[in-house]
Amino acid sequence: MAGNSSLYLSIFCTIKFSSGMINFVKKYCNYFTRNHNYWAKRGVNGPKPVPGFGNTLSPFLTEPVVLEKQWVEKYGKVYGIYEANKPILTVADAALIKAIVATDSHVFRDNVTDPILQAPAHPILSQSLVASNGPAWRRVRSLFSPAFSTSRMRQMFGQMADCLTQLTQTLDPYASAGREIDIKLLYGSLTMDVIATSAFGTKADTWRQPLDNPFVANANRVFSPNPMRLLLSILLPTFVLRRVMPAVVDESAHKFFFDMTRQIMRDRRAREAAGDGVKYNDFLELMMSVQKGYGDQSTMEVNGNANTS
Repeated sequence: MAGNSSLYLSIFCTIKFSSGMINFVKKYCNYFTRNHNYWAKRGVNGPKPVPGFGNTLSPFLTEPVVLEKQWVEKYGKVYGIYEANKPILTVADAALIKAIVATDSHVFRDNVTDPILQAPAHPILSQSLVASNGPAWRRVRSLFSPAFSTSRMRQMFGQMADCLTQLTQTLDPYASAGREIDIKLLYGSLTMDVIATSAFGTKADTWRQPLDNPFVANANRVFSPNPMRLLLSILLPTFVLRRVMPAVVDESAHKFFFDMTRQIMRDRRAREAAGDGVKYNDFLELMMSVQKGYGDQSTMEVNGNANTS
């Protein structure tokens, strides 16, 4: 009789445990799929999300550019995806993109979804245009807008043309000898050279041994964050990201560009104080001019405070 009681108790405990696990799994699935019908309710097509992950695993399994091209071909130029449980609308229509980033940009200013900017809150990057909201966003955008005017872009074109000249000079020996060249690495160097020239007014010498170039190496670290940290930053709640999550991008990569920017600013101020009338047609020079016009306000400082020296 005692043996039967033990058996019944064991069966009862097993049933209770199994029932508890089933309830836990159901609650887990319900919690992490609670928004997964968001786009279907609104008649927006898109790839089917995975419970707990949404569509965040897909870019890790397929090259993002290839994946987006496949999704555009399958679902159209406007489709919905999910970052974990968060609905994201993807737009590939040129007219709509123009309306979002220009004509109606004020409508979209209050939603920062980039995980790199969400967590942890960075004392400098959190003041950037894409990480700002409300009045702060409006102010920063009004300061940045002149940098992308037609006349300003025309002034920068000469510098960009110089980068293209360097590209053709780099290609010439390979073309003459009929040798192969890593075209992805080459155009990566071109991109870095254009950024260094038009943003900082400096030559980064990205063409010679680009893999060993500190400008290229640190830029790659910024634009290619740690995949596991990036995935966790998408899946974890924001309050967790801001408190315990390590930075998606290694801070030393950011520090390289902060230090370089500070040094360039110090050099230009020293030349100006010495009576050197050299003017630079780059983004940094425009921001320094704006800073003067606004009385060296702290939000325009690269240090994140009023002292850049």
